[in-house]
Amino acid sequence: MKDESCGYANWTPWFFMLLIAAVIMGGFYLMMPTKTEGSNVYITNNGSAVEHNTISTTGSANEKVDPDMLTISFVVESEGTTASEAQAKNSKIAADAISALKALGVNEKDIKTVSYSVDVKRESHYICSNESGKSDCYWSDVDVGYTASHAFSVDMYNFDKSGEAIDALGKTGANVQGVSFGLKPETRQQVVSRLLCSAAGEAKKKAESIASGVGANVVKTLSISESYSYSPMPYYTKDYVAMAASAPTTPIESGSIDVSVSVSAVFEIK
Repeated sequence: MKDESCGYANWTPWFFMLLIAAVIMGGFYLMMPTKTEGSNVYITNNGSAVEHNTISTTGSANEKVDPDMLTISFVVESEGTTASEAQAKNSKIAADAISALKALGVNEKDIKTVSYSVDVKRESHYICSNESGKSDCYWSDVDVGYTASHAFSVDMYNFDKSGEAIDALGKTGANVQGVSFGLKPETRQQVVSRLLCSAAGEAKKKAESIASGVGANVVKTLSISESYSYSPMPYYTKDYVAMAASAPTTPIESGSIDVSVSVSAVFEIK
């Protein structure tokens, strides 16, 4: 008689053996120690991964500093029927402005060109014609000349002369756009370096306090990064400059500049 079991009797023992093996392997997997994600960092050392227990902290510091530099932004604009005419007029006003600044003791190296351009000046005209027997109206742009624009920035260190400088620039035909107080590059570097030292110390003290709370010690700094913010302080803008033009001498009063730094560090603990 033909076996209707399709070989069931032959593969059944193998099925149960495979099932038992799977259960045993699963038990071994569950019994293996597991590692939870936390503050453990792996760093490659000579091709092998070394585990480090770490603490990440931040530190910050800020200081209000008296400015030692003032920057005046001004623009010389002129127009002409040709590009060369507009440029010639612009060069004359710019030369007068620079001479006025030098007369107040400003060093030529502290006067810098920010931008220079010569553009076509266009006017829009609304034109109506009746050539077709109807009212045909449209806008048309017409070239009427050229405009030359030369933007400057000047750094000053004698604040007592800054008001006179603004007035002198206005008399030459230059347009003062704004004034801002700042720090000389070397002064800014000194302040930032001092604050970074303080912020880094704060980050380390935080790490030591945390480590002490869990019975560990800080043994090494693994990484550290820093950032700082510093923005020159605007004194006033073009609108205020225009209003101050009628005053006998434009008054200039400096405030203080806030310099802030922050440090992020990762420390190894044991």
